[in-house]
Amino acid sequence: AEAVSTIMNNGENIKPSTITKIEFLDGREPIIVDPEVKELLSPGAAYLTTELMKHAVSGPNAGFLAPTRRPYPVFGKTGTHQWDKTRAAELGIPKGAAQNRNMITATDRFSMATWVGFDKHETKDHYLNNRITSMNLPGNLNSYFLDLLANEYGPGKEIARPDDVVEITHIKGPFPYQRP
Repeated sequence: AEAVSTIMNNGENIKPSTITKIEFLDGREPIIVDPEVKELLSPGAAYLTTELMKHAVSGPNAGFLAPTRRPYPVFGKTGTHQWDKTRAAELGIPKGAAQNRNMITATDRFSMATWVGFDKHETKDHYLNNRITSMNLPGNLNSYFLDLLANEYGPGKEIARPDDVVEITHIKGPFPYQRP
């Protein structure tokens, strides 16, 4: 979730914190958390990544991200860790079974990471079969969280394109390419 928030913040990493301000009843000055900000990606690289993540949710092949589609921009990425074929065969684990599934979903203001699976892979009972996988627990959880956030804080908004990303029109033709 922290890595995705870096992408969503134009490449700036802001350490996550659950506490942003401490107020005192006796009137003392509040303590305001001022997190360190580091630029880890160029704004252009971050923006292009968000565009890919937005297309992963809103595009024609959303798959497990489909439950997170909204009428506002949502950005996402899924992941699955499959069993090693040799180890799966040793334990009698069915073909296609997964060790875990994860999903990252974000809006312009919030990012969330959901993980479902097993942290130990020692027995034949530590896998996600096709029935469990088809429930799409990460997708449904992230969908639920998106609804809660939208109801409390409003829907997500588009990410502004930074100055280091430009749009061009390319005319296919002989090399070297020339302007019309």
